[in-house]
Formats: sequence, structure tokens, C-alpha cells
Amino acid sequence: MVNLRNYETTYIITPELSQEECNAVIDKFKNLLLDSGGEIINQEIWGFRKLAYPINKKQSGFYVYTEFRAEPNFIARLEREYEYDDRIIRYLTVALDKYAVAYNQKRKEKGKIPVALEEIQSKSKASQIEIDTLEEVAEIDEEIMDVE
Repeated sequence: MVNLRNYETTYIITPELSQEECNAVIDKFKNLLLDSGGEIINQEIWGFRKLAYPINKKQSGFYVYTEFRAEPNFIARLEREYEYDDRIIRYLTVALDKYAVAYNQKRKEKGKIPVALEEIQSKSKASQIEIDTLEEVAEIDEEIMDVE
């Protein structure tokens, strides 16, 4: 029996790469996940953003967010690959509880996040991706509080 759990990971790619090189990095981690028997629920390409503080003397980075289902032992392998890849300057992977999964599902149902990677890549600028306002997030939070 396969014991898949919900996770999300966000990683930052060094800003020195071209768009094609960034896509190669994204494809590498996407294929790593799929080849390990996991499934991608949602992937968002946030694009170039300014960092909150300098990392390795860099002021910006290319952000990628992925929500996925995988076996728990896969996370150690994923993070080891992040560490070995010099193109990744930071990463964070967290396990999602049922409330976080419900929250992400509500956001997806309300159309506030793109569902497919192809849809994201078809947009020319990261600023075109629709971003939730604080009021919309509060509305979704209230709905999720009703989930048991």
C-alpha cells in the first residue's frame, strides 16, 4: 500500500540563469518527483522577486512553488538534491495538514491560483499572475474554519 502524504515546497533559483535554464531546473525537480511515484497537485512559477535579505550576495531570485503528494521518505531525497544543485540558493519543504490541504483546495476552486504549469508558463510576466487580496484570503480562511 502506498502511503502518500501532502507536501509543499518552495525553492529559489539563482537569478544568473536564463529562462531556459530556469525551466530546465524546474523540469529536473518535477521529473524527480514524478519518477519517484509522487504526483503534482499544483505548481506555480512566481518568477523573479526581490529577496528579503541578500543570499550569497544576490538580491533577487526566481521563485517556484509546488504542492505535491509523495511518500515521506522522498522528502530527504528531494532536499538532498536541492543541496547538491548549485542553482538552488534556498528551499523550504513542509508537510500539509488537512486544514492546509482544504485551504489550498478552496483557493484553487475560487480560481485564485493557476492550476496547470503550462498556464503559468504561457503568461509573459510574473505580475500577470492573479494575487489574492487580504480580504479574499480572510474569506477563504473563514470557510476553511468550518472544515472538520
